[in-house]
Amino acid sequence: MPRKGLNISKCHKGKYEYWRGRYEKGIDRNGRMTYGEIYAKTYEEVEERLVKVQNEINANTFIEPTKITVAQWLDRWLKTYKDTSLTQSTYISYKGIIENHITPAIGGLRLQILSLDMLQDFFNKKAAEINPRTKKPLSVKTLKNMKTMLVTAFKQAIISDIIHRNPAEYIALPKAEKKEMRVLTREEQRRLLEYVKTSDSRFKVIVFIALCTGMREGEISALTWNDIDFERGVITVNKTLMRVQKKDGKGTEIKITPPKSRKSDRVIPMQMALISELKKHYKNITAEKLLAGSAYDKKCYVVCNELGGYVEPRQIQKIFKGFTAAVKLDGVNFHALRHTFATRAVESGMDIKTLSTLLGHADIQTTLNRYAHTTDEHARNEIEKMSVLF
Repeated sequence: MPRKGLNISKCHKGKYEYWRGRYEKGIDRNGRMTYGEIYAKTYEEVEERLVKVQNEINANTFIEPTKITVAQWLDRWLKTYKDTSLTQSTYISYKGIIENHITPAIGGLRLQILSLDMLQDFFNKKAAEINPRTKKPLSVKTLKNMKTMLVTAFKQAIISDIIHRNPAEYIALPKAEKKEMRVLTREEQRRLLEYVKTSDSRFKVIVFIALCTGMREGEISALTWNDIDFERGVITVNKTLMRVQKKDGKGTEIKITPPKSRKSDRVIPMQMALISELKKHYKNITAEKLLAGSAYDKKCYVVCNELGGYVEPRQIQKIFKGFTAAVKLDGVNFHALRHTFATRAVESGMDIKTLSTLLGHADIQTTLNRYAHTTDEHARNEIEKMSVLF
């Protein structure tokens, strides 16, 4: 016997029987009542679902069922809500995560039935999965980026009234193994500087810029002479240059954009050694500019080719590799110069807040997490100076 007040009826389709429940969704713009329907094989199942829907409608928590899948929603979210707000590199990164990892595994699931347990199982499998190309599992950083993307995408789904809770918010990630940073010893730094000082390479200035400022490769690539103020003795960091995949996936292109975070836009005082090297470099560049005439790049990059054009980050890394090979420095990439700058700064007594500002970190905790070992060593040395008192 149907429960009083519930709109449930038996239906027939050929030889098949099923039950249908109707519920009031609300009033449309023409003032007419609109209805939703629930179908099931048994009366009891329709009744249970219909009561649940009506309770949710009364509590104002009801979301109309939709068949949109995880893959369909992520595609819509990326194109509709993130096309203009993400940097191109982040957009391409998210697109790759969706296409290569999420869609093949859980993309076909309906978004509304996706649960934390389903996502946790997916992440656990991804953490253990070995990439056939790299022969390694996904890095914790990639898993973290994947979680961040899903949390953001599902927040928008809540705003868009597709789901009422975020199933990605409490995904547990494996603990990242802390990698040992490669920092040049004072003796290695001395050897490298002695070599580049006597080198006739037009690119030796990149070593001085990195060791004296801690700037990133992309920031050095984007640096122009307008960013150098010899009178004030400062460098303004306000852009970064990188090669990124095009949004349509067809090839790559060079992009010059603001730095990676608001605090990455900064002013760095120059040491006298750097000012001296930059002035010598500027003199050489000016001579080339006069010879090239109108063919010279009007942007006037500091690190440039013979026509003033940019030198992209991967070229800087390749050039630096030649320098390290010449002085037999093993396991040193260009980013190690940034770590070396930070380490020397702390050793010289610079406070972490100032260092964080100079490095352009988003917050001081990032600086502390990376250079805490250096501050510990510095504190130990300072404590030892007190031993004469005992």
